[in-house]
Amino acid sequence: MSRNQGQIITQLNKKLTAKEDEVSELRQQFDELMKNPITFKQRHFLETQLLPITRKYGIPDKLAAAQWAIETGRNTNRADNNYFGIGPGWKFTSIEENVKVYARSLKTIIARKGLDFDEIKHDPYLVLVKLQEGNYRYEGHSDKPLEYIELVSGMNEWRIY
Repeated sequence: MSRNQGQIITQLNKKLTAKEDEVSELRQQFDELMKNPITFKQRHFLETQLLPITRKYGIPDKLAAAQWAIETGRNTNRADNNYFGIGPGWKFTSIEENVKVYARSLKTIIARKGLDFDEIKHDPYLVLVKLQEGNYRYEGHSDKPLEYIELVSGMNEWRIY
């Protein structure tokens, strides 16, 4: 083995370890969220501030509530108003501005797959699966897209709504 090959293998091992650590951390966060039921304050936030806006844009309650829980750790007071994990470091002036971008993202991903979001939104699980199919995905950085489907559909918020 050449020195260059050894360096490449070392770099790949570091990247793999970092990904494994990231997945492990996400699993721990998910397990913690699943242990703790949604609180009254969190549900109140969802039902009075977030879901009325997501409904206006046609996003299924199950999907919006579960993705909010995963992406924010059920945070109800974000200074950046980024409740759906849109882009690293993105900031929004309001919840509605965040929901507009979130809705546009969902609809664009679904459209790139030859589907009309409004025609499938009645089936939140189908929407979730379609968001994770192929190379253009909502949770695009994951090399295991089915894990995100399991995470979202396994959330208490998914079952509640």
